[in-house]
Amino acid sequence: MKKIDLEEDSKAPAPTDDQLGQITDLVAQLLKLQQQLVAANEVATKISNKIERLSGTDIPEAMKVIGLTMFKLSDGRVVELNEMDIGSYTKDNEQAVFSWLRKNNHGDMIKNALSVQIGKGKEALVDKLKKVLGQKAYDGCVVEVKENIHASTFKAFVREQLAEGKQLPKQIAIFHKSETVIKEQKHGTASKKVNSKDDKF
Repeated sequence: MKKIDLEEDSKAPAPTDDQLGQITDLVAQLLKLQQQLVAANEVATKISNKIERLSGTDIPEAMKVIGLTMFKLSDGRVVELNEMDIGSYTKDNEQAVFSWLRKNNHGDMIKNALSVQIGKGKEALVDKLKKVLGQKAYDGCVVEVKENIHASTFKAFVREQLAEGKQLPKQIAIFHKSETVIKEQKHGTASKKVNSKDDKF
C-alpha cells in the first residue's frame, strides 16, 4: 500500500471550482438517495404490517364470523385459513430450552456457529488453527460459540410435539396463529399455494 506523503500532497494544485462542484453534486445525490431509501423502508414496513394484519387478523376474523373456513373467489382462486400453533422462547430462556431439548434427545436441532477473531499479521496461525482448532488455545484468539435453532425447524418441532400430545417446558410459549392462504386454480384444480402477502384483492 502506497504511503501518503502529506508534504508532497500539500504541493498538489488546488482543486478548481468545477471539480469541487462535481463532488458537491455527487454528495447531494448520495444524501438524496439515502433519504429516499429511509422513506422507502418506512413505506415497506407499513405495507408489511398491513399485510400481516389482513392475513392474520382481519380476513380470518371476518370468515369466522360467518362460519367460513374457505371460499372461492370469482377468478377461481380458493381462499383458506391456515390455523397453527406457534412456539417461541425469549433470549433469557434460551439456555433452559436448549438444556431441555438435549435431555429429551432433541439436541440435534441445535446448531453451533464457531467464530475465531485473529489479530493482524497472523496468517500462519490461521493455518495452524485449521489443523488443531479445539486442541490448543493461542494468544490473540477470541473463540466464540453461538448456538441457535432455525426458526422453521423449531416451528415444525413444536407443531409435531403438540400433535402427539407431548408436554413442552414452560419456557416455550405457545400461541395460536391464523394465516390466510390463497391457492391458484389451474384447470379447475388447486395446484399452487400463494401466501396472501403476494396477492392483491
